[in-house]
Amino acid sequence: MDMSVLDGSTGSPGLNDLLEHAREAVRGGRLSEAQETCQSLIDTHPDQPDAWFLFGMTALRNGDADKAHTYLSRAVDMRRGFAPYRIALGQTLKRAGDIDGAYRQFHDAWILDPRAHEAAFGLASTSAAMG
Repeated sequence: MDMSVLDGSTGSPGLNDLLEHAREAVRGGRLSEAQETCQSLIDTHPDQPDAWFLFGMTALRNGDADKAHTYLSRAVDMRRGFAPYRIALGQTLKRAGDIDGAYRQFHDAWILDPRAHEAAFGLASTSAAMG
């Protein structure tokens, strides 16, 4: 998933720097570094949805679907109207075998942003899997 979708509009330069550092660590595959940065972000800014999203993406790339589900769900709960969070949660649910849950997330993401190709693809693939 493209991490550039995160807006990082928080008004706090320190927070924005940490978010960018976490994004770059996730993109670069430096998962231990990303995890540490995300934990730091969550500890100091527990209401920051981008931090939860990045923590979820780190967990997903580490192969921990349960943690990814928990963290991405938290991000979605904080910003229900943001399609990229729902797409990531849908991908996580699909990998975990929850096709119905994944379908709902992809559907909601597509409703929020009909131009989101990942949502349309996820919707098509989960529809096919459902029969």
